[in-house]
Amino acid sequence: MPIFVCYFHQMNELIQTLRELGFQLHPLVDFGLAHYYHSEHDFMIQLIPLSTFQEIRNQENTLVFQENMLQLRSQFKTVIRIWEDVWNTKKDWITSFLRSKFETPVSVFARDTRVVEIRKELAEAFMGENHLLGFLPGNRYFACIVPPHRHFRIKSSRFWQDENPLVMVAVFGQVRQMKQGDLAGKASGELIQVATDPGVRCVGGLSKLISTYAHAFKLDNLMTYTDLEWSDGHAFSQIGFVAESASPSLYFTHDAKGFRKISKTKEDVLACNSGNLKMRISFQNE
Repeated sequence: MPIFVCYFHQMNELIQTLRELGFQLHPLVDFGLAHYYHSEHDFMIQLIPLSTFQEIRNQENTLVFQENMLQLRSQFKTVIRIWEDVWNTKKDWITSFLRSKFETPVSVFARDTRVVEIRKELAEAFMGENHLLGFLPGNRYFACIVPPHRHFRIKSSRFWQDENPLVMVAVFGQVRQMKQGDLAGKASGELIQVATDPGVRCVGGLSKLISTYAHAFKLDNLMTYTDLEWSDGHAFSQIGFVAESASPSLYFTHDAKGFRKISKTKEDVLACNSGNLKMRISFQNE
C-alpha cells in the first residue's frame, strides 16, 4: 500500500482545495509521495508529510529527493512542493496562492503605475499577507501604486500609500561596493523579496520596480534568490536575470508554534528545502 494513503488526515483541506481547482491524484509516486496534477495547466504539486521525509532521510535518499525537483520540472511546466508543516502554518497564504492561479486577475500595466518608496511598516504589513515567508527586513522598500486616474482598475485593496492602492512591493537590501572577483569595484544591490496583490496581475511591475531602484542608487548589478520549491526563476529570467548558482539545501526543526527554524544538529532535523537559485542582472550605466 502506498505510504500516502494513511497520513493525510492533517492535509485533507489542502487536498479538497486541489480537487476543487481541478487537480487529480497522479499515478507518480516518487519516494511514496502523493502528486496532484492539473492537466489543463500542466501543473504538478508534490505533497510531503513529515513522516515520509523521515523515511527518506533514514534511507539516506535526501540528495536524490532534492534533485527530484529538477527532474519534475523537466517533465511538467509548473512544479511546486507543499510540506505538511508549511501547510499547517501557512494555510491561508497557500490557499490564496493556488486559487489565484486559476482565477482571472485584474490586469494593471506598469506604465499605469508609479513606483514610490514606502515605509517599513507598510511593507511589513503587505508582505505579511502576500508572501509565503512573511516579511524579511531590508534597507529600502519600494512599491508600485495605482494613481487616482487609474483607481477604476482596482476593485479593492487593504494597502494604501497616500490614498493610492499598492499592487506590488519589493524589499531591497544594502548596496555594496564589491571588492573581489569579476564584480570588483561594482555597486551591487540585493532584491530580498517581492510580492504582488494576488488579485492583481501587474504586467511589467517587477521590471519597473527594479529599474527604478537601480537608477536611484546607480547600481551596476542586482542579485536575488528564488526558492526552488516554489519557482524556477522564469519571471526573473524574462527580464534579464541570469542564474549563477544553486545554494545547498537548508535543514529545519520547529519552534514552539510549529514554524521552521534552522536545525543545529542532524538529530533534530524534521524538514528541508531544495535550496535557492542565485540570480543576477547587470545594468548598462550611462
